Order: sequence, then structure tokens, then C-alpha cells
Amino acid sequence: MDDARADKVLLLLSTDWFAPYWPTLGLYLPADRKRAVQADLREEVRRVFVGATYWHAHFDPERVQSTERALLQAFREDLAASRAIASAVQGSVPQEQNADVWLLSSMTEMLIASGDNTLSAKIVESARLAWQMAQGQVHDWRDICTRSQSNWDETIKSLTPDLPCWLADFVAVELQSVDAFGMYWSELTEAISSTERNELVRWYERTAQELTGDKIDFSSLL
Repeated sequence: MDDARADKVLLLLSTDWFAPYWPTLGLYLPADRKRAVQADLREEVRRVFVGATYWHAHFDPERVQSTERALLQAFREDLAASRAIASAVQGSVPQEQNADVWLLSSMTEMLIASGDNTLSAKIVESARLAWQMAQGQVHDWRDICTRSQSNWDETIKSLTPDLPCWLADFVAVELQSVDAFGMYWSELTEAISSTERNELVRWYERTAQELTGDKIDFSSLL
């Protein structure tokens, strides 16, 4: 597990800009309970991080474990939320799967931009429409983060002054990328036949091998 993952989740959930999007992580709390939890999270942030940049914080195992406990403790009164937080901290999506999703997404963008004469025009056009629809359902986290100028959010950004959108990238890459590609693939497979689907799967596998030199198993994603 990423040792900094609990820190990222803690900092993210303390922000004002991400507050409307807690359901992205499976967190559904009444407004008053949500405010109370966020107050607890901010207290932990102040205790550990405020006063120096994030990179100068202590990362010894005891401190990291203490922060993770504080994060989990903040959600102790709601079983579903506790489970969702535990999943976010542990990283329910393996790192290898995130890498595969990135590769599949890159190949999809290549296909949409340039086409491929080994695939029918219908498959390419269906992929373009499905990708467009999926991307329309994905938030621009960097823009949302950047536009927020609340005092607390500015404090959080100041913890990583060289990477003010660090937490937005965490959401996009580690928390939502699989969902975005999943939306695309689900939409696409509704629009094409099983034969066309198999043809496209073979194209992804063939193209991935040409790009990386390795034979990659996408069976868990396609």
C-alpha cells in the first residue's frame, strides 16, 4: 500500500473543493454529520502538516499509522462510510490495473484521433461516441481545485506549493480513472455486436503489444 495514501485521502476530504463530491468515494453523510467529520479531519491536518510543507512532515511508521487511525476514527459512526474510507486508504484498485487503464485510455484516444484500417468505420465511430459520453461524465478535478479560493483550500495548496493540484491528480488518476474507462466500455459494448467487441479487444491486445513489446492481459477490464 502507498504509505502516503491515507495522507492524500485525509487532505482531500478536508478540502472545500472536494466536499460536494464525497459520493465519488461512496461517502453519503447528512450535512451536519459531514461538517463534524470534516472538522475532525482538519484538526488532524493542523496537528500533522500545517506550519511546513507536506514534504517536510514526518513519515515515520508511527506517525503514518496514527494519521490513518485518525482518518478511520472520524467515520466510525457510519458503517458504510467506514468501509468506503478503508477501501480508499487501502487502494481497492491494484497499481497494475491503473497502469492498464492508462494504456487502454491512451490507445482509445489514438484510435479516435487516427482511426485504424483494420477496424470497421462503425467500430471506430461507436468508440468515439462512447468515449465522448464517458468523458462528459468525468469531472475536471484540476479546474475544480484551481477555482476554489477558500482560506482552507489555499492552506492545503500551500502544503505542496510546487504541486498545487496534487490532490486533484490523485482523484483523477487513482480514484476515478478506472471508473471513466469502465463507463466508456460499458457504453460501447451496448452499441456494437459481440463479434465487433471481440474484434476490438484483439485490436487493443495487438496494439498494446506493438507499443510495449509485452503481451498484456486485459481480461479484467475488457
